[in-house]
Amino acid sequence: MSSLKTIEKRVFEDLFGMASGYVLDFSPDKHTAEICLQVLKAAIADLSGGRK
Repeated sequence: MSSLKTIEKRVFEDLFGMASGYVLDFSPDKHTAEICLQVLKAAIADLSGGRK
């Protein structure tokens, strides 16, 4: 949990343009695809004995 006070959070949100809650260059489909790729790579490595 953050130890920042509400006013301090607001300063950072305003400074970095995050008050709207949106993350720059974030696409749920792109994010999901990247996670799936990492899971697939891990599964292949596990099956081939590459992971311990």
